[in-house]
Amino acid sequence: MSTPDGSYKWLFGEPRLVADLLRAYVPGPWEQADFSTLERVNASYVDERERQRHDDMVWRLRVGQRWVWVYLLLEFQQAVEPHMALRMLGYVALLAQHLVRENQRNDDGSLPLLLPVVLHSGEARWTAPTEAAELFDDSLPTLLPYVPHLKYVLLEQARLVRHEVPATANLAQAIFELEQGQSREELSRLLQALQQWLADEASAPLRRHLTVWLKHWLRRSRRRGRILDELQALPDLLEPTMKLHEKLDRWYDQAVEEGIEQGQHQGLAKAVALQARLRFGELPAWAHERLAAATDAELERWLAGMLSATSLESLLS
Repeated sequence: MSTPDGSYKWLFGEPRLVADLLRAYVPGPWEQADFSTLERVNASYVDERERQRHDDMVWRLRVGQRWVWVYLLLEFQQAVEPHMALRMLGYVALLAQHLVRENQRNDDGSLPLLLPVVLHSGEARWTAPTEAAELFDDSLPTLLPYVPHLKYVLLEQARLVRHEVPATANLAQAIFELEQGQSREELSRLLQALQQWLADEASAPLRRHLTVWLKHWLRRSRRRGRILDELQALPDLLEPTMKLHEKLDRWYDQAVEEGIEQGQHQGLAKAVALQARLRFGELPAWAHERLAAATDAELERWLAGMLSATSLESLLS
C-alpha cells in the first residue's frame, strides 16, 4: 500500500522511528552509535533555482567520535525513478557544499560521512540502479575511473515485511508490518505491541503522532464500518488503557456485516430492475433513480406487485 500523505512524512520526523529504521534495515556500525544524539537538522538549503525539497530530511548522530549525516528521501511514487542515483548524487553534493559553508567539517578538515537512504513505499519492485556510475556509458574503460560514484541504500517497504510482530521493539518494523498486514489477527498483535512499547508517559507525543498516521491508514482501508467514525474521534488510539484491538475486531465485524447487507440490498435492487425491464421495457432515468434510493421494504413490495401492476408508474408510485 502506497502512503503518499503528510502523516507518513511527519512520522519519519520522529527521532525514535528513524533510529529504529537505521538499526533494523541500514547497514552500519550502529553498535558504536549514540542514538541520544540523533537530531534532525535544517534541510531547507536550496539549489541555484532556490527550489526547496520537501520529501527529504536530514539527520545526524554521533558514531564513535565522529558525526554521521543521514540523507533520508521518502519516495511515494508507484513508478520507479530510473535516475534516482543521479538525483541522490545532486542532493548529497548540495548537502556537502552546505556543510563546507557552515564549517561542519571534522577536526582534520575532512567532510563528515554522508549516508544516502531511499525509502520506497510503492508496490512495484525497484529496478533502477542504486549506484550512479551504472547510469553512465561504460564503453571506454580508461575513462571509467572518472565517472561519478555514489551508492544509496535502498529500502523497499513491501520487500521488508515478514508478516510478524518484531522480536524486539522496533517502531519502523511495526509500521511497515501494519501497512502490509493481511489479517485481523496480525494487525491486532501489532497494535497491542505498539501500545506496550509506547506505554510510558514520555511516549505520549509519539503516540499522538502515530495516531494521526493510524487514522490516515484506517481511512485508506477498503473496509468501512460505523466504528470508523468513533476511532477517528479519539485523540490517542495507542493510549495504554485503550482496548484498540477489541475496537479493531468490532470494526472488522461491522464492516463485514455492512458489506453483506449492502450486497443483499444491491442484489434485490437488480432483481426488481430486471423484472421491471422484462415487464415494461427499458427503464427511464427516473426509474433507475427511484430504485437506487429505495429501501429493502419498498424493493420487496415492488417485486411482489410486479405481475399485477398495469404500468411502471403505478408499480413504483
